[in-house]
Amino acid sequence: MLVAGTGNCSACGCRAIVPRTRPLLPPHLGPLWTIPQLTELERHRQRAIRWMFVFLGLIFVATIGLILAGRQFWDADHLWRMGWHPVAANWAERAGPAVVGIAGAVVGIVVLRRSLRSASRRHPIDCPRCGREMAVPFARATRCCNQCGWRAVTG
Repeated sequence: MLVAGTGNCSACGCRAIVPRTRPLLPPHLGPLWTIPQLTELERHRQRAIRWMFVFLGLIFVATIGLILAGRQFWDADHLWRMGWHPVAANWAERAGPAVVGIAGAVVGIVVLRRSLRSASRRHPIDCPRCGREMAVPFARATRCCNQCGWRAVTG
């Protein structure tokens, strides 16, 4: 097992991932990363994720507000006076807040998935050799890709 971010063995402390310094093979996709580049991209990605959580919080607050404000609308007597069938009015009174809550949760999950996916696309931190996403703390500490083990960071 590797110590997080160092690439050293947790038992003996020896280097577990030896950086490969041979020339890159044909699947080379781009230049090697530098530490400032990694730091800048990670900061942009974290900012996008923070704004996503702010937006999710606003969706949560709006959902709770709709549930609480809608209680007067979901009153069975009020719905019955508006012309609803009594069975439908009773069902809406019992199920209305749950439906709004479920709809808010679904919207929140969709926003979460889309924003995480777009943050990864807008600020990619991919290995220049294998093209897969790298773990920034691991790459910063070991100068290697955590997926293929090749050197991905200069310096």
